[in-house]
Amino acid sequence: MKSKEDRPLRSSLKRFSNQATKSSPQKSSQKSINKKSAPKTKPKPIENLSVTISEKTDVFEGRKVDHLRLSLDERNQANSLRDLDQIELIHDAFPAFNFADVDTSSYFLNHKLSVPFFISSMTAGHRFGQEINRLFLKFSEDHQVLFAVGSQRRDLESELKSEWSFRREHPRALVLANIGLAQLISHGPRKVLQLIDRIDAVGIFVHLNPLQECLQPEGTPQFRGAENSLRDLVRDAGVPVIVKEVGCGLNLTALRRLQNLGVQYFDVSGAGGTHWGRIESERTMKDPILAAAALSFRHWGQGTVQCLHGAISAEIQGHLWASGGVRTGVDVAKLLAVGAEMVGLAKPWLEALLESSPTTGKAPSSLKIRPNAEASLRDLYAKMRLELAIAMFCTGSMKLCDLRNSSKWQRKV
Repeated sequence: MKSKEDRPLRSSLKRFSNQATKSSPQKSSQKSINKKSAPKTKPKPIENLSVTISEKTDVFEGRKVDHLRLSLDERNQANSLRDLDQIELIHDAFPAFNFADVDTSSYFLNHKLSVPFFISSMTAGHRFGQEINRLFLKFSEDHQVLFAVGSQRRDLESELKSEWSFRREHPRALVLANIGLAQLISHGPRKVLQLIDRIDAVGIFVHLNPLQECLQPEGTPQFRGAENSLRDLVRDAGVPVIVKEVGCGLNLTALRRLQNLGVQYFDVSGAGGTHWGRIESERTMKDPILAAAALSFRHWGQGTVQCLHGAISAEIQGHLWASGGVRTGVDVAKLLAVGAEMVGLAKPWLEALLESSPTTGKAPSSLKIRPNAEASLRDLYAKMRLELAIAMFCTGSMKLCDLRNSSKWQRKV
């Protein structure tokens, strides 16, 4: 007989049960649609997914706004795990060219980019997010910078008109689609392919976030069937499929498994920036057991440099991108020197868009876009591009290929 003390724990853990893992994802989703075929005494297949899919708009949008607010809270930044501070670029006092000769341009496929850093995924699926994404689309078009959209889960699951109807206003923007691994499994590659077409994307991110899914009250930590779904998506997408973590890092085991599935693009997305485990821990207060458990994972994850250098040392074949804790153009230069092809950042862009709150280090109570948001984005871009160019000049690197060299950096003593 179970004791009374067991009940809260069992209540917290029961959401992780997944009846659908006993069968294929496609069959399970069909059964959940056909309610009459399932006995009333049994739970619906894919328990968490069926609950989340029927989520009310205000609940879904509230969660997305919470994510934005809490990402601006300094307590949710994993600064102690930020290993970018442990390396330094080696100064070259005798460059053989002029500063004006420095070239920061890069390429993604046949698309020329002005810089090798991009707008990393932040938000989507709510009204406030639409205003943010409209500004990012315009910025991407004006400056030829890659823009990775936030999760398109809402667009995937909703029967309403696509929130990206304004995409046609900026046809030259270079956009990367984005979906979570759990949604790829539950809905299947065929539906996810529609997300690429819907926003005319030049690539698609599939994000892996097992820690966040475990700690999120509405989480969907069901990853069984991922191999087949991901392999099929890579085969059929027609654009690069970039697999990324969300701030805890891709380890070598994961990279090798992904490589065996045909994945050729990886964003190691290490720890050192926004920590989604910490953010979800602040959203679990109604479940004291889950909230207490979340505190044990505040320092979970491997640093960005550790993940990136580990992948290069292990000779992982493919295109290695990096993100996690990137705050300046010097940080970008460091990761390029270690070996990254592209570098992503999110929080600095978000801070440039939103009005500043009182300097308390805590999450703002509300969010408001700056009246001069476009100019603020341009200023951040110009600052980071200048920092990158100076770092290149002072390491004797006229082009990005010159900077991507192990002789350009070292670990601090």
